[in-house]
Amino acid sequence: MALKRVAAWLLRSPRGAGVLVVLVALVLRLSFAVWYVGVGQVKHAMFPWSRTDGPAQRVLDPDGYTVHAMGMISDEPHWQTSRQPLVPAYHALVFLSFGQHPTLFYNRLVDVVLAAFGCGAVYLLARRVFGQRVGLIAGLLAATSISMIHKSGYIYSETLSVPLYTLALYFFVGFADGRRWRDLVLGGVFLGLATLGRQTTYPMIYVLPLWLWLVYGRINRAMLVRSAALVGIAVAIILPWALHLSTANGQLTPVSGHPWQLLCGCYGPAQFEQPLGHFEGSWLDVAECGLFSETEVTELDQMGEVEQEAACKRRFLEYLPAIWPRIPELMLYRAIVFIGPSSRSGLFSRAFQAQQTVFFALFLGGLWMSRAHWRRLSILYLAYLCFGVLMIMLLYGSSRNRLYSDPIILAFAAAFLVWVFERRFVRKRAEQA
Repeated sequence: MALKRVAAWLLRSPRGAGVLVVLVALVLRLSFAVWYVGVGQVKHAMFPWSRTDGPAQRVLDPDGYTVHAMGMISDEPHWQTSRQPLVPAYHALVFLSFGQHPTLFYNRLVDVVLAAFGCGAVYLLARRVFGQRVGLIAGLLAATSISMIHKSGYIYSETLSVPLYTLALYFFVGFADGRRWRDLVLGGVFLGLATLGRQTTYPMIYVLPLWLWLVYGRINRAMLVRSAALVGIAVAIILPWALHLSTANGQLTPVSGHPWQLLCGCYGPAQFEQPLGHFEGSWLDVAECGLFSETEVTELDQMGEVEQEAACKRRFLEYLPAIWPRIPELMLYRAIVFIGPSSRSGLFSRAFQAQQTVFFALFLGGLWMSRAHWRRLSILYLAYLCFGVLMIMLLYGSSRNRLYSDPIILAFAAAFLVWVFERRFVRKRAEQA
């Protein structure tokens, strides 16, 4: 009897369903981290701490966040401006709490726990949009998503920023339902925090007035006041970091990052030298993009971050007229990779691609099924267009970029699954009775 009560609580209670989702996600992610990644054996190359007046230091993401974290807690001032501060700050807290393990064992385990709670955020979002049953299905889809499991085994900023962004969407939908200031404020705060985790969400801040216009159905005083407040709240969260960047770079910089270097790597000549079928959507390093000679690459390495970015901007704008006719070709393949199919081999990659394709097909069904409620769901449509279309097309179609739209995809996919089940089985049984 006790076991049945626990099972009923986990499946039917709103809190119990959330606990179930987090537990399933935690077990799967821990298993992946321990047996596939090997969190206790992963080699960690601690890069030497470089200075702004020295050669540009190219640091991989898993090492970069923790290197910056160690800089935060050491006597070395935290000058680095190439990454947003929230993820290094939380890893600095992990270092202070558990010490510095040679394989970053504790950092990786904390990431796993955060990733599990991220699935709980997906559950909350889907429950608010479509109800308890859909929320549970969406949370379990997130818990078993190969893409989300894989990224939790390594140290990436998405582990923190995607759950924060999902919670922001959760509160925005709450505002669309009840017009409560509390939801609006909390949504702005979480979106600002997500941007401090990774600059990817920054453009979404300025899409919010469009969303409020769709919610209200017209431009009026209430819509304009709330738009100004919402953008102001999100910008206020990132303002201290923006001021730090502007002081360090000598120019107004809202968020860190190197957009022109990224564009060189995404659209440089070397991208088009690859057979299109072998292109997996990732970007190339500036040294490999084909826009710079070996001598110019050496000169770039001797520049500071601002000068290096300016040089990439000049070269890319010079190259843009020549590349323009071939951009649609490249964007088409990025879209295909984003949806699912690719040329990668191996059982793990095939399972991942198959699951991505199924989720996307169910997502399209969910969009069609919920089309009558477009105004209420407009924030999800805009968020998907921002991350699932614009960013993938403009930058590159990696599965890391897809993580920001996965909560939306899974919410609609779960809604479609429940809708089909109810039409095929529940109604049929009712008619037979």
